[in-house]
Amino acid sequence: MSLGGIGGVLDAGSRARYMARQMAAIRAPHIRLRPGEMASPSASANEWEPHECFQLCVECGYLAEGREQPCPGCGSKGWVDLRRISEANQIREMERGNRQVIPRSLSRIGYLVGVALGLGALALTYSIALPLLENNTSGALVMAMAVGIVTAILGSWLLPRLLVFLLYKRRPTFPLRWRLPVPLPSSGDEPAALHEGQAVATNAGELLRAPITGEPCLAYEVSVLFDTPGDLRPPMWILEEERSVAFALDGQEVPPDRVTLELPVEPVGDESPEGSRAVALFLRKRGLFASEGDYTLFEALVRPGLTYRLELFDCKAARISQAG
Repeated sequence: MSLGGIGGVLDAGSRARYMARQMAAIRAPHIRLRPGEMASPSASANEWEPHECFQLCVECGYLAEGREQPCPGCGSKGWVDLRRISEANQIREMERGNRQVIPRSLSRIGYLVGVALGLGALALTYSIALPLLENNTSGALVMAMAVGIVTAILGSWLLPRLLVFLLYKRRPTFPLRWRLPVPLPSSGDEPAALHEGQAVATNAGELLRAPITGEPCLAYEVSVLFDTPGDLRPPMWILEEERSVAFALDGQEVPPDRVTLELPVEPVGDESPEGSRAVALFLRKRGLFASEGDYTLFEALVRPGLTYRLELFDCKAARISQAG
């Protein structure tokens, strides 16, 4: 990846995280799946992955270890067990189809603009062809109609696809899968307290392992950028996950899974066969499939013993960033 490409990806990551921090609660549907849309039970419905997977909220894409009632993100009580192969594959097919779909409103715009372009091309071609064909009206009309029809078809087909790409590229989208501590501080919230100092685990020796790099840490963020050839969408953020253990900073104790990270993310990954298998397993546990396209993974870590800035909010949210 070129330097400019890396900069664009990191900038997109920053925008995605900024948007996430503004959401006090996530209520907009992301995967648009309802329990009634699941296929009827079949032989494959009894097949389960040999490893544990997350539960997925069908309304907002929140990932949970168990079926928390209700969903911490949106209050829904609809859950899908991603360990169940049939249901995970149904979600996979639905999301794949959504990437190929042009919204009806854009299709109508494309048809109207295509017809307008076709009529314009017909009139222009006729006015140019008529003198060239020495006032042969029928010949000029046939040529103009052919150009107009081709222009209308191309415009109706190409314009909606171009609009989809441009609109989705400009519009911020929340990841399809997420696991963030809620409630999140919103953009207008001022911290009730500020602390700066070294971060240390509350329980000595209790640390997390970063999912991709395996580094010991007090907290981590994993963000995943996804793209696949041939779809109608630009690269999209499909996962943002943050976890933390209980830790203390400047005498202030923070409970587990209560802090959001405002730290720079770095591209991570191991292209060895073992590393690729580990990434594929990481994705599958979250209802994502390595064979669907290209995934770029990023991590940010809170390392023990380093100095950070901690912001505390009245809504019981906490945010950690680099000191200074």
